[in-house]
Amino acid sequence: MTTLAVVCPDGVAAGEILNIEHDNATLEVAVPEGCAPGDMFHVELAAAAAAFDGLSAEHADALRNVLLAIEDSAEIDEFCNTNCYAFNEYVDEEREQRLEWTVIHQQYCKLTEGVIEAALAQTGATSADLFAVLRDYRGRGADAFLRRFIALEDYEMYCEFMAEWSTLTDWQRRNVDKSMARRAIEMIGRQIQPI
Repeated sequence: MTTLAVVCPDGVAAGEILNIEHDNATLEVAVPEGCAPGDMFHVELAAAAAAFDGLSAEHADALRNVLLAIEDSAEIDEFCNTNCYAFNEYVDEEREQRLEWTVIHQQYCKLTEGVIEAALAQTGATSADLFAVLRDYRGRGADAFLRRFIALEDYEMYCEFMAEWSTLTDWQRRNVDKSMARRAIEMIGRQIQPI
């Protein structure tokens, strides 16, 4: 376990949340009771195995690697940028669906599954393991950065994403800031606790 020394900054009281930088990630920690500005306290960077609702270190590593591979895939970005205009008429799942959307979704799945398999090969995990972990994550506020992954099994979510993407300009799509998604992904399986 890694122990970090943190100095409570001015204007921050016990019980408030601090953002600290460690290993290129922003971590959140609550200031412990009895700690005043200028006081030093220690936090323990929990092992990934104990970090997020029982997520094992191996699962956390695999999930981070896969989600970063998807987020960083120029091929997936280009595919979405090229094909999003086909979805500009998509309103909701109640409307009649165009066959073209199904075909594009299937192509997206094939492309994304290739990226996933390549990332998993580096960790030794299987896609079945990863989908089991993602099912557990769903609904815990993680959907925002899991959308591209969840879209593999959720056709309506994929159509909604592509319809929303089609409303952006080409420049906006090609210059989207991925830093918040990357930080959220990096936090999977990492938690700090005051000691």
